[in-house]
Amino acid sequence: LLGFVMMTLAGMAWGIYTWQGKSVKAPMPFTACNFAIAAVIVLLSLPFWPQATVLTTEGVLLSATSGAITSALAYALWYHVLPKLNTATAANVQLSVPLWAALMGWAFLEEALTAELWVATALVMVGVVISQKKRT
Repeated sequence: LLGFVMMTLAGMAWGIYTWQGKSVKAPMPFTACNFAIAAVIVLLSLPFWPQATVLTTEGVLLSATSGAITSALAYALWYHVLPKLNTATAANVQLSVPLWAALMGWAFLEEALTAELWVATALVMVGVVISQKKRT
């Protein structure tokens, strides 16, 4: 239940963030500022993490590289394309991101494609198809 609630809140937050991003005049500085705020929040929250949490130099560098470089490139592309999309299409593109992440995890990191993932993928894709249907 906790996972469901947290994912629901994350999805709602991402939707609001994308909706706001559509009207931002300079999305890259906006996103850079948000990344900086998130980094500060993570640093301030470190004392509250479980004792079993182990931070390694390699792990911190890889996550920082992933967040700073890969995400920055993805956001740059997203904010270039976003103004050209209507809201429903933008939302559906966003819904498909976890599916692409799972596929890339399988292709490049040898992660498992579980039955739950296939069911979730099917449900998301059905939702995307339904939402894209033109009303008659």
